[in-house]
Amino acid sequence: MAPFFITGRRRAMPGLRSPAVWIYSYRQLSPPMPASALARRASPKAPAQCYSIPIPAPCFANGAGRAALTWSGTFHAIGARLLREYAETLGLSPSFTICDRGDAADLMNVVRHDLGLSAQASRFPRKETCLSIYSRVVNTQAPLEDVLKQWFPRYAMWTDALRGLFAGYVQAKQKQQVLDYDDLLLYWAQALAEPALAQDMGARFDHVLVDEYQDTWWTNTRTPMRCKPPSCSRSSPTGAA
Repeated sequence: MAPFFITGRRRAMPGLRSPAVWIYSYRQLSPPMPASALARRASPKAPAQCYSIPIPAPCFANGAGRAALTWSGTFHAIGARLLREYAETLGLSPSFTICDRGDAADLMNVVRHDLGLSAQASRFPRKETCLSIYSRVVNTQAPLEDVLKQWFPRYAMWTDALRGLFAGYVQAKQKQQVLDYDDLLLYWAQALAEPALAQDMGARFDHVLVDEYQDTWWTNTRTPMRCKPPSCSRSSPTGAA
């Protein structure tokens, strides 16, 4: 088994406090954690940026625990890696494509145009707004009506049209074997809803550390906790409030 480290959603690279918090969390775990942690910036605009965090020698019991941290990254990176390994079980192609926010918005726009929504007399939301609405529905698991009422009230009149658009968007992704960033979390969360899969995935890890836990979506918080529930003393939110 291996330790499993996830960085949360952030608008900037972590400050000086975060490594100290991670180091403290590492020291509380047994067996001891590795000598360094590799974290990835969670911003969708820069998913490939990464940096290493050295963990001082006093963090290890009796100088042990120098193994590599083989599972680390954002929720999306960890989710993508696991989904490829379990793709056939989940009904996915192991070679599925991951589209970034820009590509996802473009695909949303294609479906939007095919449905004739771009030619409405009244202003229909732009592709980026449509994707933001869709993303909030997926990540909060709230009804579309509630999401529109609370966060996008000016578009509440388009509830039925947006529901049809999102259905078409999902069909287009499935046809092209494409997953967007939200799908990486949603498929992972749904997989862990199956007890057998949850047990198999969870057996891979000794501990789960989640940085900036307070800034995460529903799909972010529920997913790692299903891998190692807090009651097992194996999941640890490490971000500072």
